[in-house]
Amino acid sequence: MPTIVRQKHTHTHTHDCSVWRISRLWRIGSGTLCCVWSLAPMVAWVMTAATPASADPPMTPRYRIIDLGNPSPDFRDVTPPEAAAYGINDHGEVAGWCRIYTSGVGTRERGFVWLLHPAYGRSAGISQLPSPAEPSGPIHMDARGINDSGYLVGNVTTSPTEAWLWRLSSQGDISLGLGNQLGGEPSDGQAINNDTPYPTLVGGYLFENTTPVWSAYRGFKMTIDLSSFPFDTLAPTQCNAMFPEDCRSEALGIGDTGLTIGVSSDESFCGTCHNCNVLDTQTGSAWGTSVAANLESLNPGSASKTVAYDANISENIVGSSYKTVGQQCRERGTFWDSLTATPIELPTLPNASNDDMRAYAIADPFDDDELYVVGRSDETNAAVLWRYADSQWEAFDLNDLIACDHGEEWIRLTHAYDINNNGWIVGEGLRHIEAIDENEKEIEWLSIRRAFLLIPASYCAGDLNGDFVVDVLDLLILLAAWGPSGGCADLNDTGAVDVQDLLILLANWGPCPGFDTAVLSLSDLLTEAGITQQQFNEFLEVMMNGSDRQKARWSCYFKNRVMQCVNCPQCIGTDPFAN
Repeated sequence: MPTIVRQKHTHTHTHDCSVWRISRLWRIGSGTLCCVWSLAPMVAWVMTAATPASADPPMTPRYRIIDLGNPSPDFRDVTPPEAAAYGINDHGEVAGWCRIYTSGVGTRERGFVWLLHPAYGRSAGISQLPSPAEPSGPIHMDARGINDSGYLVGNVTTSPTEAWLWRLSSQGDISLGLGNQLGGEPSDGQAINNDTPYPTLVGGYLFENTTPVWSAYRGFKMTIDLSSFPFDTLAPTQCNAMFPEDCRSEALGIGDTGLTIGVSSDESFCGTCHNCNVLDTQTGSAWGTSVAANLESLNPGSASKTVAYDANISENIVGSSYKTVGQQCRERGTFWDSLTATPIELPTLPNASNDDMRAYAIADPFDDDELYVVGRSDETNAAVLWRYADSQWEAFDLNDLIACDHGEEWIRLTHAYDINNNGWIVGEGLRHIEAIDENEKEIEWLSIRRAFLLIPASYCAGDLNGDFVVDVLDLLILLAAWGPSGGCADLNDTGAVDVQDLLILLANWGPCPGFDTAVLSLSDLLTEAGITQQQFNEFLEVMMNGSDRQKARWSCYFKNRVMQCVNCPQCIGTDPFAN
């Protein structure tokens, strides 16, 4: 049983009759849906299933997918608009990398930020981060992580590669290289946490020893207050003191408790599942406030390669460890309950027992003590979700969990790099893209890297067209999908679109949580359509208990009324809404 520590913050949002826990995967399930919904007042429905919610097994997670786009001002067939998302904060703001083309400048690789809402003086959507010398600047930039205060960390390739910090602000962004603070040597930035008042950033840099003279890559941990940059060098947790130049370390992640995790290596050491002919003698490492430790591998009593990538508020750690499987060494997603705990092998996907897998990120525990971890499967070339619930781990191929893609032609989700404490996931996948280039020529890319965001389907259930508002357009989509077809409008995942889905949509009418989009209320919509409260109640009654012919007639006339169209489709029978 993993050690669970309650997270430090919880977001709530009152949305009509529903209280949304934005920081949780809200379940509707087959248990109790109790929603008293009133439109001044129009209708009240209470639906209760026979089985109590507490007896329900965990539902299979479902997600809606968003392509985060590309900020390129122009397109050329030689420069596909590729992108990858590496980090997400609890506001739904995303950090990543993109390849862009600009007329007169050419192809560049840039760090980007994607915003769910307008913020920091930027519009919602994707935009480039400032580079040291626009517009030409360095060839390569990327943003690896973003915290809740608008700080981003990443890398800029000038000469040499340099760890970089961005601070987004409506008063003007700050773009700052950290190379000088790290001795002017090569460096990289990997992650940043939510420490207050000053966040902590981690990565690696080339450490130069003076007496005796030697150099080796070392992890670092730096406090950011924009006036001073004190940092600690993280000594390798595995090292032969006689050959310090052979010992390396790098910090890959940091939790909000300050626990730093990463990897150490010793070129002079060889153990099970190590290849001593390459620099592959790595050990997952954790640097706490007062202790540093090697993370135990999945091969008991031996020193197989391990890597640690992330830690949550409970100081649960995830990464990978090599394990001997038959005569082969396999990399497996791994969970450590704490610095000194025995590692737990995360399960492989079905029919992929010889898989190599990595766990990249872990969210804070959910209220029901569930844990969510994301990563990658090499054998199936798939982004992976692991869930701990009812005292066991389960693995899911994220490609099988997409409830609705809004018509986007995704081929495969290949990497899941981060998950926030709302259960939102970012990564990269392959997609079919069509565009118009700078010369008005049509371009088609059959399979290119694109950054994705996965939002739990329970968030704003009823937003069927992905515009972050539940309104008449979504209602029409649901009515058009009515029946056993399932799909995007099957909001409770029963395999059919029926009155339960309709009531879920109506309960969430209006802007999605966190949005203030103006939307015509359902009361006003029905008034404009000439539909009375009594007629609407009769409509719901028919959709719940009527015959198929009655449902088809009532829904057809209802759609025609609310659309107020001139050449509406011909409906069968008489208009039940006629006065």
